Amino acid sequence: MLNYCAICEAIRTSQFIQNMCLKYWMDEKSVGRYDLNKYCRILAKKFHFAGELNSQARQSAAERTGSAIARFDHNTLNEVGWGVSMVNISQDVTLLTQR
Repeated sequence: MLNYCAICEAIRTSQFIQNMCLKYWMDEKSVGRYDLNKYCRILAKKFHFAGELNSQARQSAAERTGSAIARFDHNTLNEVGWGVSMVNISQDVTLLTQR
């Protein structure tokens, strides 16, 4: 029988890493995909629960964040309208990381 609590914890940890990578991208200038991967290692050392997730899963979370950022940049450059401002996104990320 699967341990559903462990699966849920791994999903929450992955989402936490994605949110922290997104916040790092928003706070720092000129952050690339490689920088997000390096940031995962810092998060693993800083947060015990993030260190319990294996490195491949952490890197995957950072790569998904990098893809989302690239998609956001592409849509912004091509003026795809979402009706969402960076201020609202920043507030949402701040709320998610305070949990």
